[in-house]
Amino acid sequence: MDHLSTSRDRSRLHSLQGQGAGAWLSAVPFNSALALSSKEFHLATLIRLGCKIPQSTEQCDCGRDLDEEGYHLVTCKTGGGPIRTHNAIMHVWSECLTELNFQHSKEPTHRYLNNDDRPDIVVIDPQTGQDTDLDISLVHSWCTDLLA
Repeated sequence: MDHLSTSRDRSRLHSLQGQGAGAWLSAVPFNSALALSSKEFHLATLIRLGCKIPQSTEQCDCGRDLDEEGYHLVTCKTGGGPIRTHNAIMHVWSECLTELNFQHSKEPTHRYLNNDDRPDIVVIDPQTGQDTDLDISLVHSWCTDLLA
């Protein structure tokens, strides 16, 4: 891997070697929130293979232009993959809690964690009445603080 030109290339290749790294290629989503559109699948495959993404006139929801490496798509917290994935995971957790008859609320506006962020889900135990904060965090191997 030392011959790879950038830390992003090395990081991408390293993450591809992890157990289950390609499982998404054959996974059948059990929930529509987890399904990829044809365009999303195509872009994810290009990024996985390290191919350049064809330049377009498209911009991210945050207003920035999309780069040909796909870095912005996988790291933008406003309109990229992280927020979509975060929300899909939160939705699945919420559905599971509903099926288990746990009272819960998603992103409550009245409650804050120590760092002034809201929890993603607050779960209330039906037997004890105690509540638990759930916070969903995603980390991508290309995040700046993980690149060597």
